[in-house]
Amino acid sequence: MDVLSYVKEKVNIPSLMLGAGTVFAGTACAAIRGSLEWFAASLCVFFAIFLQMGANLMYFYTRAKRNYDQSIHPRYEHKEDVMNALHNRVLREGAFACFIIAGMLGLVIMATSPNSFWVFIAGIVLVGFIFIINTAKRPIFGTYRMIFITWLIFGPIGVLGTSLAELQNQAQAFAGFDQAPGLFVGPAMGFLACNVHLMYNYLMYRITPNIKGGVVYNLTPTGVRILMFINGVLMLAMIFFGVFICNFLKPLFASLPAFMGFALNTFLVIRMHNATIGELNFLNLLCKLNFLFTGMVMLIFWIACGYPSASMYELF
Repeated sequence: MDVLSYVKEKVNIPSLMLGAGTVFAGTACAAIRGSLEWFAASLCVFFAIFLQMGANLMYFYTRAKRNYDQSIHPRYEHKEDVMNALHNRVLREGAFACFIIAGMLGLVIMATSPNSFWVFIAGIVLVGFIFIINTAKRPIFGTYRMIFITWLIFGPIGVLGTSLAELQNQAQAFAGFDQAPGLFVGPAMGFLACNVHLMYNYLMYRITPNIKGGVVYNLTPTGVRILMFINGVLMLAMIFFGVFICNFLKPLFASLPAFMGFALNTFLVIRMHNATIGELNFLNLLCKLNFLFTGMVMLIFWIACGYPSASMYELF
């Protein structure tokens, strides 16, 4: 495998949809209150992408260095890593470069936000989770702890952090009116992000069903499908009731993106039962697309039904 293909595989481009979807959802929370800032939103998208790229490369670097990949996947034997000096350096330097770019973008976000302290705290928490994932004595990925971390990163932290970064026309960081949407959208998007993690674990379990341990092994495949459906219900319920509690101008219209995301999530749960490995690969990608789609449609709908823009800057 050439270096470019190797890096492309380890960056895991489809997974970057989670970071982008989180930013879209956080931007929607700002837009519904008229606080959308396109410049800050663009910076947050690139920050999320580069930080996630660095985290992915660092994860595979640590995984290979610690020889976590001892078990051979029968259907994917040709993809087993052969950790040589070149691969080692590519993963390490690639992760370092992505973290530098993400750090520079983070500094610009802080400089353009009056809530720089809380934006800084959100960034430190994200970096802390990346450090924990890659330095833990035992692998965290595929465990219950990782599901909780996924919920935090792509849910409350990502959504609220983005909303705070775009709150440039207000001096108060925690004004109830402005931050209320993020308080229910953040956890709701976190439940969808957990389903992405569960879907990947479900796929890995189907590929290597004889390996003990992991979430799917302990919950059983049926338990995982039930949990994914419950996560979808929780996402829908939080957004549906949240738009009414926060007195959105058009609550039914604003809740439509959640119904769309729930419908696609339910389809995934149903199709998982008798799916082949090839179809599960497609469903795994579709699950990530559902997260991105939900955040993107939410942004479009909430711009349409939100308060008039009070942005400091205008595109046109």
